[in-house]
Amino acid sequence: MSKKSLTERLRKKRDELRAKSEKSGNIVFIKEGTIRIRILPIEPDQNGEDQDFSWEIPHFYLGQDIKGVISPSAIGLPCPILEKQKELAKSSDPDDKDLAKMLTPRTRHLIPVLIYKDESGKNPDPDSYGKLLMLTNSLMSQIYDYYLDPEWGDLTDPIEGYDLKITRKGSGKTDTEYTVMPMKTSRLPDKYAKPINLRKKVEEVIPSYKEVEEKLNQFLGISNEDTEDLPVKRVKKVKKVRE
Repeated sequence: MSKKSLTERLRKKRDELRAKSEKSGNIVFIKEGTIRIRILPIEPDQNGEDQDFSWEIPHFYLGQDIKGVISPSAIGLPCPILEKQKELAKSSDPDDKDLAKMLTPRTRHLIPVLIYKDESGKNPDPDSYGKLLMLTNSLMSQIYDYYLDPEWGDLTDPIEGYDLKITRKGSGKTDTEYTVMPMKTSRLPDKYAKPINLRKKVEEVIPSYKEVEEKLNQFLGISNEDTEDLPVKRVKKVKKVRE
């Protein structure tokens, strides 16, 4: 069998990097300040039953260098981080248990949105259409409250639905606050009103087993910056686990 040329190998690597970039680019995170969004209507299931406009995902935070990683278990696939976390949690070694806690996922939610370039809602950003906004449990709870309130109702309805303004104050783990404010009822432009297949959208952003495994290995080989705030014993344990 002939060896692949460098050109072929680089082309493959480029395509993989491009795919990763496109995948991560389809997720939107709320930054400090205020954004105006419209949650898009969702396709019913094969039985015609209405579907939730939020998809719950297990989400790991693996430090400043790696940041967040979505677990493939969000769509029922194996996840190397969850496998390692369960393995460490069964250990009698306190350091293993500490590391297991670090690898415990938090619940996040993905919702398909249209984001506006302005807070008045007059200039929708076509490039944002169908991207998935990641929300915390508390934010999702606030949005459900409006949906369930008879005076507000179904915010995803393309004709009688409404936009939301989400404001984030603070940027740290302990000083960040979110507020959600509903806007008056407005018709969604026809070109954005087609129902979204939410599962398909989520599948597009889920990393592969191999990609998650690479992130896990990177985390377990913690860099100097990442270990500054960790006890020496735990750092040794993390490196030992990787070996």
